[in-house]
Amino acid sequence: MTKQWHNTKIQQKPCNRYNPSLKQGVGSAYRPWYMLVAVLACFIGIALIGCAAETKVLSSDVSDEVFHLWIGIPLVFLGLLSLVCFVVKKKKMVVVFLIFALIIMVVCAVGALMAGVRYWMDGWQLSKQLLDDGKCAVKNNVCKCTGQDNEPIAVDDCDDLKTLTHLIIAEIALSAGGFIASVIGVYLSFMTICCGPWMYMEWYDANDDPDFNPQDAVRHVSGTVNASYGGNGNPYSKSAY
Repeated sequence: MTKQWHNTKIQQKPCNRYNPSLKQGVGSAYRPWYMLVAVLACFIGIALIGCAAETKVLSSDVSDEVFHLWIGIPLVFLGLLSLVCFVVKKKKMVVVFLIFALIIMVVCAVGALMAGVRYWMDGWQLSKQLLDDGKCAVKNNVCKCTGQDNEPIAVDDCDDLKTLTHLIIAEIALSAGGFIASVIGVYLSFMTICCGPWMYMEWYDANDDPDFNPQDAVRHVSGTVNASYGGNGNPYSKSAY
């Protein structure tokens, strides 16, 4: 039963057909998923903040591309916003969540890609391989690896260099995990807004609906007339109500 544009009784302006209302609450089927996104985003964000902090403690010379504090904090915020959606159950809050989820999804993807490139280009992968092979040792108070001309960063302990490589790998993986959590949030919010219960606009009148009134049958430009679906055999007819 859709309002017909040909009917002059109905004001012709955008959105005066069926419309998923933002005034309705978040459907019960979607609410548990917001809690899941909240847990994932907060866990990944806190882990990224911890890895970034430990990285800076070991060396302040680490490049910003592999220092993912700028990803961890937004992820924690996204998790808290998802928790708010779970608690307040308002679709308008879901719209805000969707906007931030889209932004953070891009941030996580860019961060993971940039860190992956720096991990390869700066020689971190070669340092890890040489460290695993036991070809690194401290020389002149600097960790040097046989087979590598320039280490990605100067540290006075090879264990610190090994820890740094593991932290960078963890940050890349966590940023990818943040991207996945954000994608789930984007999909979830789209489903909540667009696929929730639909409702008539507040001034809908069954008297203007051709399914109830044959006189309001649809007349096409070609001249074809669609008869009403009214009748005793139709569960949607007026007599069925």
